[in-house]
Amino acid sequence: MNRRTFLVSIGLVVSVFIGAGIWRSLDRLKPRKLPLWSELPGNIRALYRQDFVKAFPDLSMDDLIVELHTRGVYAQTEFHISRIRENAGSDPLIEFDGFVYTKSELLLYAMVARLHAKQSVWEKITARLQ
Repeated sequence: MNRRTFLVSIGLVVSVFIGAGIWRSLDRLKPRKLPLWSELPGNIRALYRQDFVKAFPDLSMDDLIVELHTRGVYAQTEFHISRIRENAGSDPLIEFDGFVYTKSELLLYAMVARLHAKQSVWEKITARLQ
Protein backbone atom coordinates (compact mmCIF):
# COMPACT_ATOMS: atom_id res chain seq x y z
CA MET A 1 0.00 0.00 0.00
CA ASN A 2 1.45 3.33 -0.94
CA ARG A 3 1.55 6.36 1.30
CA ARG A 4 -1.32 8.23 -0.40
CA THR A 5 -3.72 5.25 -0.11
CA PHE A 6 -2.77 4.81 3.53
CA LEU A 7 -3.44 8.50 4.33
CA VAL A 8 -6.78 8.43 2.48
CA SER A 9 -7.90 5.32 4.38
CA ILE A 10 -6.86 6.85 7.73
CA GLY A 11 -8.73 10.02 6.77
CA LEU A 12 -11.87 8.02 5.98
CA VAL A 13 -11.71 6.16 9.29
CA VAL A 14 -11.26 9.42 11.22
CA SER A 15 -14.13 11.08 9.34
CA VAL A 16 -16.42 8.14 10.15
CA PHE A 17 -15.59 8.46 13.85
CA ILE A 18 -16.13 12.22 13.76
CA GLY A 19 -19.38 11.82 11.85
CA ALA A 20 -20.65 9.28 14.37
CA GLY A 21 -19.81 11.64 17.22
CA ILE A 22 -21.61 14.53 15.56
CA TRP A 23 -24.63 12.32 14.86
CA ARG A 24 -24.86 11.33 18.52
CA SER A 25 -24.58 14.93 19.68
CA LEU A 26 -27.27 16.00 17.22
CA ASP A 27 -29.51 13.26 18.63
CA ARG A 28 -29.28 14.98 22.02
CA LEU A 29 -30.55 18.22 20.48
CA LYS A 30 -33.68 16.63 18.98
CA PRO A 31 -36.86 17.54 20.81
CA ARG A 32 -37.95 14.80 23.15
CA LYS A 33 -41.29 13.09 22.63
CA LEU A 34 -43.72 14.09 25.32
CA PRO A 35 -45.19 10.99 26.94
CA LEU A 36 -48.91 10.66 27.54
CA TRP A 37 -50.32 10.03 30.99
CA SER A 38 -51.71 6.71 29.79
CA GLU A 39 -48.23 5.65 28.58
CA LEU A 40 -46.57 6.17 31.95
CA PRO A 41 -45.66 3.05 33.94
CA GLY A 42 -47.67 2.50 37.10
CA ASN A 43 -44.77 3.27 39.42
CA ILE A 44 -44.34 6.67 37.73
CA ARG A 45 -48.08 7.44 37.82
CA ALA A 46 -48.01 6.67 41.55
CA LEU A 47 -45.79 9.76 42.01
CA TYR A 48 -48.67 12.06 41.06
CA ARG A 49 -49.65 14.81 43.46
CA GLN A 50 -51.59 17.81 42.22
CA ASP A 51 -49.45 20.35 44.11
CA PHE A 52 -46.42 19.57 41.94
CA VAL A 53 -48.11 21.24 38.94
CA LYS A 54 -46.93 24.53 40.48
CA ALA A 55 -43.27 23.43 40.68
CA PHE A 56 -40.96 25.17 38.21
CA PRO A 57 -43.54 27.62 36.81
CA ASP A 58 -40.88 29.17 34.55
CA LEU A 59 -40.20 25.85 32.76
CA SER A 60 -42.36 24.52 29.95
CA MET A 61 -43.12 20.83 29.61
CA ASP A 62 -40.44 20.60 26.92
CA ASP A 63 -37.96 22.24 29.28
CA LEU A 64 -38.79 19.68 31.98
CA ILE A 65 -38.20 16.82 29.54
CA VAL A 66 -34.87 18.29 28.43
CA GLU A 67 -33.77 18.79 32.05
CA LEU A 68 -34.72 15.22 32.95
CA HIS A 69 -32.93 13.95 29.86
CA THR A 70 -29.81 15.96 30.71
CA ARG A 71 -29.81 14.47 34.21
CA GLY A 72 -30.25 10.94 32.83
CA VAL A 73 -33.65 10.37 34.44
CA TYR A 74 -35.66 10.24 31.20
CA ALA A 75 -34.40 9.01 27.84
CA GLN A 76 -36.14 7.69 24.76
CA THR A 77 -39.51 7.24 26.55
CA GLU A 78 -37.88 5.32 29.41
CA PHE A 79 -37.49 6.42 33.00
CA HIS A 80 -34.29 5.66 34.90
CA ILE A 81 -35.37 6.25 38.48
CA SER A 82 -32.06 4.98 39.87
CA ARG A 83 -30.44 8.08 38.36
CA ILE A 84 -32.30 10.26 40.88
CA ARG A 85 -30.45 8.49 43.68
CA GLU A 86 -27.16 8.74 41.75
CA ASN A 87 -27.72 12.46 41.13
CA ALA A 88 -28.54 13.15 44.79
CA GLY A 89 -24.94 13.98 45.67
CA SER A 90 -24.56 16.62 43.00
CA ASP A 91 -28.12 17.94 42.57
CA PRO A 92 -29.08 21.17 44.29
CA LEU A 93 -31.73 20.93 46.97
CA ILE A 94 -34.94 22.85 46.33
CA GLU A 95 -37.57 23.73 48.90
CA PHE A 96 -41.12 23.27 47.62
CA ASP A 97 -44.34 23.31 49.60
CA GLY A 98 -42.55 22.94 52.94
CA PHE A 99 -40.37 19.98 51.89
CA VAL A 100 -36.88 19.71 50.40
CA TYR A 101 -36.31 17.78 47.17
CA THR A 102 -33.37 17.20 44.89
CA LYS A 103 -33.77 18.98 41.56
CA SER A 104 -34.03 15.71 39.60
CA GLU A 105 -36.72 14.44 41.92
CA LEU A 106 -38.77 17.64 41.78
CA LEU A 107 -38.45 17.82 37.98
CA LEU A 108 -39.89 14.31 37.70
CA TYR A 109 -42.74 15.08 40.09
CA ALA A 110 -43.54 18.26 38.16
CA MET A 111 -43.58 16.42 34.84
CA VAL A 112 -45.90 13.70 36.17
CA ALA A 113 -48.28 16.27 37.66
CA ARG A 114 -48.41 18.30 34.45
CA LEU A 115 -49.03 15.21 32.33
CA HIS A 116 -51.92 14.30 34.62
CA ALA A 117 -53.33 17.83 34.43
CA LYS A 118 -53.03 17.80 30.64
CA GLN A 119 -54.83 14.44 30.48
CA SER A 120 -57.60 15.72 32.78
CA VAL A 121 -58.18 18.76 30.58
CA TRP A 122 -58.28 16.57 27.48
CA GLU A 123 -60.82 14.24 29.13
CA LYS A 124 -63.06 17.19 30.05
CA ILE A 125 -62.95 18.54 26.51
CA THR A 126 -63.80 15.19 24.93
CA ALA A 127 -66.58 14.61 27.46
CA ARG A 128 -68.19 17.93 26.48
CA LEU A 129 -67.96 17.11 22.80
CA GLN A 130 -69.83 13.82 23.22
